[in-house]
Amino acid sequence: MLSNQPVLQFVPSKRGGTILIYNRNSFVQTSSKVRWYCSKKFRGCRMRIVVTADGQFVTEIGEHNHPPALIQ
Repeated sequence: MLSNQPVLQFVPSKRGGTILIYNRNSFVQTSSKVRWYCSKKFRGCRMRIVVTADGQFVTEIGEHNHPPALIQ
């Protein structure tokens, strides 16, 4: 059975944290374990996503103001 659930990939960061990869963009955690913001936030991107505590996609908030990264 195929799921319509978006694919989220959690990978270790160079600094020992976790990066979330979603639609060829990277996201970093906020102080909450369920809210993630685009890694280009400090360049003005306001895209965020919300996941459950066990890592299941919930929703997107906002839009990216840049093209996707080359992450695959």
